[in-house]
Amino acid sequence: MQVAKKKKKYFIDEILKEQDHDVLRLPPYHCDLNPIELIWADVKRYVRERNATADMSFQRLASEAMINIGNMRWEKHCKHIEHIEKKYWDTDGIVEEVVENISFNINSDSDTESNFSDDDTDDSYDDEH
Repeated sequence: MQVAKKKKKYFIDEILKEQDHDVLRLPPYHCDLNPIELIWADVKRYVRERNATADMSFQRLASEAMINIGNMRWEKHCKHIEHIEKKYWDTDGIVEEVVENISFNINSDSDTESNFSDDDTDDSYDDEH
């Protein structure tokens, strides 16, 4: 007997649903689909480039970086993510099409002939090992 897995409920999701918003979650472990990861990389780069002597406060530099990241940078990262997402959808469509066209012939007869002829075998492996 299979037990149904209980779906997690998030408090914020319920609030958003009450306001007629749809909640879309990113697939787990796909940080390449999250623009905040690109922004965070920008922040880390900003801090690294300006803290060559390691004498400046990380907090101050990180705050400066976040203030200096403007709407244009966010927009650029979001467009980049949309491009990646489109590539994933296109690839997924190809994979689904290929999978739909694959068929397997399972023969339980143990006397079936091999698809390989004697000429196809590579005896060099046995000679070397």
